[in-house]
Amino acid sequence: MEGRVANIEEEMTRIKTEIKELKEMFGEMMRLWKGKNSTQDGEKLVAANPRETNTSAAHDREEAEAQ
Repeated sequence: MEGRVANIEEEMTRIKTEIKELKEMFGEMMRLWKGKNSTQDGEKLVAANPRETNTSAAHDREEAEAQ
C-alpha cells in the first residue's frame, strides 16, 4: 500500500511539473503572438483583457471604444 501511495505522489509531482512547463510555454506563445499580431501601420491589435484572446474580439472592442 505504501508503495502505491509513493507511486501516486510521484505521478502527481510529475504532472504538476508538466503543467508548470505548459503554462510557461503558453505564456511565451502569447507574448510572441501579441508581438506578431499587428497591422501594416504598426497598430497592435492585442487584447486589453487577458481572457480576450480572439483578435476580432479585441478589434471589435477597439472600434467600440473609438465611437
